[in-house]
Amino acid sequence: MAEQDWFVVGLLVGLLVGVPIGWLIAQALVKLPPAQAPASVVFDRDEQGRVLAIHYVPGAGRVS
Repeated sequence: MAEQDWFVVGLLVGLLVGVPIGWLIAQALVKLPPAQAPASVVFDRDEQGRVLAIHYVPGAGRVS
């Protein structure tokens, strides 16, 4: 085989071996954040409907 053919073979083998190994290493090292608990935001309003305060309520889900 010519030298150029060996280069192409080496490149293909490197890609076919390197990509799966890199993916496995990335999966082992990267930890995904846990799913966040549902939360909500509650607005305190005055008599005229203006927002007076905003409260973050963890774990409340959707509040109407």
